[in-house]
Amino acid sequence: EKTISIIIPTYNNLEKLKECVASIQHQKFRDFEVWIVDGNSSDGTIEYLQTLEKPFHFVSEKDNGIYHAMNKGVSLSKGEWLQ
Repeated sequence: EKTISIIIPTYNNLEKLKECVASIQHQKFRDFEVWIVDGNSSDGTIEYLQTLEKPFHFVSEKDNGIYHAMNKGVSLSKGEWLQ
């Protein structure tokens, strides 16, 4: 299990998601997992998510908004701390 789970809810915001992922990839600290919870975007997000490798994980399906997406991320996370 990883120490930190980072949860990123997103929906049709591909460019900002790429910026966020790049920032995480440049961290020196490596004891984390990342769950990207996408609300079934139609802007190329799903195709981008499919190119990511561990520690990045994703789920892409219709949800009931940002809080639903965050809670879904929490339920998928295995980290000791949630971010």
